Amino acid sequence: MFFNWRARWQVLEEAQYRLIKQGDELDFLLARTAVTELSHAALNPLFTRWQFVWTDINRRRMELRPGDALVGPSVAPRRRSARAVRARDAAQCGRQQ
Repeated sequence: MFFNWRARWQVLEEAQYRLIKQGDELDFLLARTAVTELSHAALNPLFTRWQFVWTDINRRRMELRPGDALVGPSVAPRRRSARAVRARDAAQCGRQQ
């Protein structure tokens, strides 16, 4: 069976982009907020988005495994723009941009 390595690489590259972006958002939140003002309410949305990214990436990665999918032609997923990724994340996390 054929491993579509390029498609897997694209999924993991997108995951890296999304996690680095969320890490930057966390750094910004920590830099602008005093330690005494940090709360679960401020950090919970970030954690929820982090969990969503991991779940989404794992689901997509598993879909690309040949043993778990129906036998057929291997097609690389369409590469999404950063704007499309942000819009999808915002919609699925209940956030508005």
